[in-house]
Amino acid sequence: MNRNSNSYKDLSAHTAGRHPVRSPIARWRNVFSALVLPALFLGSLSQPPPAQAAPARAKYAYFVFATLPKSYGTICVGDNVPISVRVARTSIDIQTDSMNISGIWVAGSVQDPGIGKLIIARKETGFDYEQPGIAGFIFHAEKPGKTTLFFNAEIRYYQSTILKWIYGPAKIAQSNPVEVTVEVCKYKVSVVSHWEFNGLNYMAIIDQAGMSADAPGHFTGTAQVFWVIRLPPGNPCPSVTTSTSQVDLTGSMDADGQHLVVDLAYQLLDTYWNYDIWDNTVSACSTSSETHVLYTPASLTLSLPSYGGVSTQSQTLVNQIYAALNMTGSAKVAVLPVAGH
Repeated sequence: MNRNSNSYKDLSAHTAGRHPVRSPIARWRNVFSALVLPALFLGSLSQPPPAQAAPARAKYAYFVFATLPKSYGTICVGDNVPISVRVARTSIDIQTDSMNISGIWVAGSVQDPGIGKLIIARKETGFDYEQPGIAGFIFHAEKPGKTTLFFNAEIRYYQSTILKWIYGPAKIAQSNPVEVTVEVCKYKVSVVSHWEFNGLNYMAIIDQAGMSADAPGHFTGTAQVFWVIRLPPGNPCPSVTTSTSQVDLTGSMDADGQHLVVDLAYQLLDTYWNYDIWDNTVSACSTSSETHVLYTPASLTLSLPSYGGVSTQSQTLVNQIYAALNMTGSAKVAVLPVAGH
């Protein structure tokens, strides 16, 4: 009876404006609020902001865009090609908008690593003020051919647990495939040719002649040919003369970029040579009459892999006046790709 009367007084005091005596349940509710809510608040301050956390009832879709620079032309062996990878988040359901997302890790891969490689294969989208959410990759081209690049963004959602946020398992958002064609944009061609006739020795040298691409799969170049004409070693009257002529080079790559055909078209050698001969009457060398040299080396054609190689072929040195003075010799040709444009 006393318990009931006290309860009635408490309720009367409350209605009169005085503070009532709190029930045990109310007191424990206040203690919980005083201890737990500040802890949640402080815990939220100590954790990084959940960049991927969605507002209540909102849904997000992530997109990854990989692009080459619009101004980039032919990719040549040896080139370092910049590739921009952008990660964007689009909200759906409540409203539709899109924004680039910083702090996302992106992993890149090359379908055929023999063609080239990514210098750094995993990067984080940046926090640049003007262009946030972009990771810059560099593709290094190593061999001619075609390959495809892929980029996967690792999207991690925050998950709420008691008193803290934790990362959930990563989900992968894949970029559009980036198709890359690597070409050899320049070759160097070196040739050494030898002929010998009636004790005379002819040598024609082409030293690292450049052959550059003037169209996809087509190369051209022009170079000097250095000539050395001499009597053979051991002749009592050694004599050497030098001269130059010209060679035109063309190259054609097949459709799949695996084989190269090189043509060398030599121009006429037109020079004069005065050489000494032994005169027994005076036991000394004496100057002979002037000799007009008119020779053209036969053209050369060779087929090689696109990465170059060395070939030895027979080659005729054609006299432009007397066919009887033609010489049969050989030419050693080396063709090597050059990095860059």
